[in-house]
Amino acid sequence: MRETTNLEAVKEVAKSFLYLPIEKVDSEIGYAMGILTHPFFESVHRPIPKELKENYDINTGEHFIGIGNILEDRKLLNYYIDLFEEKINDSKDVFDIVSLLRKQYRLAFIKYTLKLLSKEDFSNLLREAWIMSENPNGDVNVSLEMLIDWYKMADKRILMEEKDYQYYCELKKQPVITVYRGVSKGRNPMGLSWTDDYDKAIWFANRFGKGFVQKAEISPKRILAYINSRDEKEIVIDTTGLEVEIIEQK
Repeated sequence: MRETTNLEAVKEVAKSFLYLPIEKVDSEIGYAMGILTHPFFESVHRPIPKELKENYDINTGEHFIGIGNILEDRKLLNYYIDLFEEKINDSKDVFDIVSLLRKQYRLAFIKYTLKLLSKEDFSNLLREAWIMSENPNGDVNVSLEMLIDWYKMADKRILMEEKDYQYYCELKKQPVITVYRGVSKGRNPMGLSWTDDYDKAIWFANRFGKGFVQKAEISPKRILAYINSRDEKEIVIDTTGLEVEIIEQK
């Protein structure tokens, strides 16, 4: 990996994300509410800024003069594209740029900027993107195989908080570790997120309705990281060829 991040090149990648097609979520509720699938825009609805008031029959002293639809109003869309592009250009580091992206697109952003990042920035970004993503094990843009490679590449001392790193080191000393994965509806049974806390696995299994719990006995060589910043006691493991059993919930 690079010694220093190529920030200008990363900015260009971010701008390319900005100009990706803007489409509504392909579901009845998502489409009706105007929810979007886009790295920067979450909804078709955006405030109309005062500086665009000459385009509207509205007169107000407020900074915003109403709500517009960026899919129906090209001038409004261009205003926000220009605004995001200005923020990208003004970014002081890669973290400023990533903060502009919606959470579910941050792993994909790493994918397309990987060769431009320093190991330090990459390791920090991977931790933050993983933690902030609701379902990193089901990201359509980043495969589990790719995520496993990333975890192996990352600097473990940067990837984990100090207390998590210490627990990770303790786990690596054990000959065999029993781990569990709570699998709720729509989640990948072979995802990388496991735990050595059975009760946590139960919670994850049932948080969206009745799910199931898997159990595996693993070598410490499979352990990629330990992340407990959200009190989830998450052990990230390499599940390649992993043998699991479904266990009855106590």
